[in-house]
Formats: sequence, C-alpha cells, structure tokens
Amino acid sequence: EISISLKNILRFPVLFLLLIAIAVLLTVSTETGYSFTTEILALVLAVFLSAVMTAGFERFAKRRWLVFPAQAVALGLAALYYFTVLDAFRDSPADYLRVVILSAALLMTFLWIPCFRWKISFNDLFMSFVKAFFTTRFFSGIFFAGIMAILSAIDALLVRLPTTFTSHTSIWIWVFIAPMLFLSLIPFFGKPAAEGEEDRHYRIPGFFKVLLSYVLIPLTVLYTLVLVAYLIKTIAAGDQMELLRPMILAYCIAVILLYVLVSGIDNKISLLFRLILPKLMILIA
Repeated sequence: EISISLKNILRFPVLFLLLIAIAVLLTVSTETGYSFTTEILALVLAVFLSAVMTAGFERFAKRRWLVFPAQAVALGLAALYYFTVLDAFRDSPADYLRVVILSAALLMTFLWIPCFRWKISFNDLFMSFVKAFFTTRFFSGIFFAGIMAILSAIDALLVRLPTTFTSHTSIWIWVFIAPMLFLSLIPFFGKPAAEGEEDRHYRIPGFFKVLLSYVLIPLTVLYTLVLVAYLIKTIAAGDQMELLRPMILAYCIAVILLYVLVSGIDNKISLLFRLILPKLMILIA
C-alpha cells in the first residue's frame, strides 16, 4: 500500500519528526538565505540512526518500551556528532563525504539487521528496497508534476505566487513525502507476514526481470569490454591511471549491485553474468 498512513507514522515516529524538521529548515533557508547546513547534516544522520534503531527493536513486541531509549540513543549520537565533528565544519568536500559514508554504513546496517536476526535473505530484502525506491520515485514524480502544474496555473491565471514556490514544493515532496512513501513500502519485520504478503514484497516484477536481464546486463558487459580495452591501452602506452581508478570503482559498485539484483533471476543470461562478471571484476580491480 502506497500511503503515509497513521500506521506508518507510528512505525517511524521519530523519523517522521526528523524529516519534518529537515523540510522546515530547508524551507526557512530558502526564504531567508540563512544556511542550516550543519543542522541539516546532523538531522540526516539522525534519520539513518533512527531507522537502524527501529529495525533493531521492531520485533520486541513484549518490550516495546525499548524503542524509546533506543531512539533517544540515536538522537544523542546525532547530537554528539553535531557538537563535536560538525563543530569544525568547513564546507569542504571531505565534510560532506564523511556524512555520506556514515549514512551509507547506517543504511547497510538497516539492511543487514533483518538478515542476521530473522534469517531473511539479503538479496530478497535488497530487491524489496529497490522496488520501493523506484515505486516511490515514480509516484512522487507524478505527484510533483501534478502539484507544479496546478501551482503554475494559479500563478499564471489567478494570483502571482512567490518565486520560491517551486523550491518549497520540491522540498516538501522530495524531502518529506517521498521518504515517508518509501518507508510505507518497506516490509514490516515485527509480525509474521500474511500468506502471500512476503512473496509480494520480495517477488521480482516481470518488467524488472526484463530490464535487468536484457538491458542492464548487456550494458554492463559492454562497459566491461570498454574498461578492458582502455586498461590494455593504458598499460601499453605507459600512461597514468588517474582517470581509470574512479571508473573501476564505479564499475565494481555497479557489478556488485547488479549481482545482488539478478541473484533471484534464473535465466541463462543472469546465470552467465553471475558466473563470469564477478571474476572479471576481480581481475580488472
């Protein structure tokens, strides 16, 4: 079900409030020009910490009170990061990269907790997240386009709206509504799934199977050939490899993600991909 229901808010109450706080700060910053960068980065980190704590304590039905101290710990860690690390914030790429790396690590923790504790396949869980992500992007994009069309019509035909209405609409749809829609599509780990419900969450749609098998895998193979050709050319000419290193890193990430996504597809092209491409990736890297 795609909705921001009361059940979804009660499942992630702290995260719900954190997203509102981020959207409010971005809205105020847009209106006033004042920067809340460090506050927003701390809140972003708190969002991921809160999600991890929710996943970790979701099945303690008889100990629901543990959720509250766990969320307090999450907020405390984010506050500690704000008053220590972000206190020396210099708006450099390294400062942003540090938050990105921490957030990515927390996201992986959020994914791994159900796998370790409740024996859920990581590949199935990852597929459910990918489905939720693209479903959210699709519906949020339609919602954003519709709201913008209405506001543009009001601005052109009825009354002049502030020039910042586009920014405000983007903030509240993509920063608040879209994440809550995404969370509504995440499987609930706190109770046994109804018959067929678990399969619905983890099943790979037919369109997605075609996209992975006959579009993304061939493109990855072609990119592999280009990388191999460029690697041979670089070695033969004795050139530096500064350009090649980021390309190899991006390639390895793409192959790993695609490997996880196609692990549940049993056709010849996916089987060949899982058999050959990881070995080529290791050789190239």
